[in-house]
Amino acid sequence: MSDSAPSPILGKGEPLTGPPDMQLSTSPGTSWTPEEEKAVVKKIDFIVLLMLTAIYFMFQLDRANIGFALTDNFFADVGITQDQFNIGQQLTLEAGFMPAGLYTLSQWYKNSELSRRFGAFFAGYLLGQAVNGLLAYAILHMRGIGGLAGWQWLFLLEGMWTVLMGVAFGCLFPVSLSQPVPFMGLRYFNDREVFILQQRIVQEDSHKQAVSQTIPLKVVFKTLASKKLWLHALTTLCGAIPAASLAIYGPSIISSFGYDALASNAMFSVGDWIALCLVLGVGYVARGIITLIGTMTMLAFAVAFRCLPDNASATTRYVVVTMLRANYNWWSSVNASWLSINSRSEEERPIRLALSTMGINLSLIAGAQIFRSDDRPLYYRGRTIIAGVISLGVASTCVLLVLYTLSNRRISKKLEYGDPHDLRGEVTEVEPTVVEPAPRAHRKVYNI
Repeated sequence: MSDSAPSPILGKGEPLTGPPDMQLSTSPGTSWTPEEEKAVVKKIDFIVLLMLTAIYFMFQLDRANIGFALTDNFFADVGITQDQFNIGQQLTLEAGFMPAGLYTLSQWYKNSELSRRFGAFFAGYLLGQAVNGLLAYAILHMRGIGGLAGWQWLFLLEGMWTVLMGVAFGCLFPVSLSQPVPFMGLRYFNDREVFILQQRIVQEDSHKQAVSQTIPLKVVFKTLASKKLWLHALTTLCGAIPAASLAIYGPSIISSFGYDALASNAMFSVGDWIALCLVLGVGYVARGIITLIGTMTMLAFAVAFRCLPDNASATTRYVVVTMLRANYNWWSSVNASWLSINSRSEEERPIRLALSTMGINLSLIAGAQIFRSDDRPLYYRGRTIIAGVISLGVASTCVLLVLYTLSNRRISKKLEYGDPHDLRGEVTEVEPTVVEPAPRAHRKVYNI
């Protein structure tokens, strides 16, 4: 993942502005070569990115096992109904690990390097889901061992590994870019590498290290006033609601087609393996058009799911459900990257990512009620709701693309014919996303 753009060699007479502890020295020996920078980026990949991806893998491994437990007589063992279970699921919200992980990556990498790293980060999430189905198939066969049900073994074993990984992560992960040493005091980078990894970020954007621990309320209000931000959140919500409902009931639905209950867990994971391949293929591209293609593809399979005839074969139903599942997770990472890269300041970025997480949390509340007991076994109402929700997501993505395009045209026109400072802060607060320098009048502020 050494795709960073070569950094200009800095030397005497080329000082950079930035926070006092991150100022670039102009003394001899303070320049670096592109080869040195690439080596540092590879090391960041191996330490920071790998640790974040691994812990996201374990996070999803533990969080997503409830859907697999339902195939092991969970309702009867616990003594609850499907509707009671749905209410309980509405109380289970996702913590802020995803936005925190994305924000952490944005502090260690240049903007031109972020999309690929975001894709790798989400690959850990997808790998956790995909592997979980296979593990569930094996672990649920342990029913009766030690007097425990299979789903109890599933929760126990995966929960134990998650706790151990969490402790290891807390001890070994570097504190921050300005203090790249973990809690245990290990040194991953020598002095030369620390200098390069810090100053290359300051060279690109001194604001990345100037963000205080508190964000002024005026920045919060200004960020929340953005129409584009709310459309991003709506797109996230509309894709995540069907994904949340299928994560819970997908294996059970596949089992209802006539497949073995425990085997349905492994079969359900096929959609996640497909999504993982898509993320590794195109998920690192932070482009709105990719998000639109993803939402439209998901809508196509949602409509197919809704229109399935009652006498459709088990194979046909399985393929449609699998492809519907596969066509959310890959473009959700693109949408998150698109949202983050278009932040107008480093203070704005965590607010935008936090709102995205709120969309995911709301999807867990809504998604838990899509499939209800009075709609079994074919779930006509639930399938209709899924198609309608995804349609709204497609519409919000289209509007978002139009707004970004209009903003870029207005900004380009101002730069060419008017005062570049008369842009309501957009030019001065947003990093252009082009890699190669472009004529000033043609630079685009927003990534579309």
